[in-house]
Amino acid sequence: MDVMTWDWRPVGLETPPLTASADGNPWTKADTSAAGAPTLAASGGFMKGQLANTDEVENLCLYMGDQLAWDIDDLLTAEFWIKTGAAITTAESLAFGMGAARNDDPDSIAYHAHFRLLATTAVVVETDDGVNNNDDKATGQILSTTVKRFLIDFASGLKTVSPPSTSLGGKGNVLFSMDDARGNLIPVARNVAFDMSNYSSGGLQPYVQLQKTGGTTTPAFYLARVRIRSKFPY
Repeated sequence: MDVMTWDWRPVGLETPPLTASADGNPWTKADTSAAGAPTLAASGGFMKGQLANTDEVENLCLYMGDQLAWDIDDLLTAEFWIKTGAAITTAESLAFGMGAARNDDPDSIAYHAHFRLLATTAVVVETDDGVNNNDDKATGQILSTTVKRFLIDFASGLKTVSPPSTSLGGKGNVLFSMDDARGNLIPVARNVAFDMSNYSSGGLQPYVQLQKTGGTTTPAFYLARVRIRSKFPY
């Protein structure tokens, strides 16, 4: 099987533009703030996204402008190397992974597989294929100011079904892994069957979305790398 790899790291002072003016950059940004001015730009080897110290609802997303370039049926793995600027707390949240068209509420993305932090450093995982919806399943791991690697596997999972039904693999049993406190990549939430088999021949895009519901805190994410592997479809 031929494999294609898209491997991205921030370069220089790269600044993702608004969706309406992609300027040849694969990344774009969504900023739903009102009075504040969240920032998103390459800095010190990371793509850094940070919310403003304005007391308002803010949402900052690094994504591909809803250009869904990766067919879920060809996807093998998606990996993210990321950290936060400080511990995610009360009014804040962070989501990152692969999804269909962006939404201010990550739960409302029609089809997705992502990691998430909800008002805490604890990492949960989630998938939705339009039929099967697994929300906020615990991993037992945390993310804060140390870079960790996160992996979503759309290809190698196996879901055994008794005959005469057919066993399902790949997107029928999406697998999640992430670094533990010692930097070892370990399986997480393997007691849950993350079934995305109802999403067929549909596209996905990588995204990182940082939010707050109010307050003057300035949470940030630092994205060091994204690597996506897929089957060559021809």
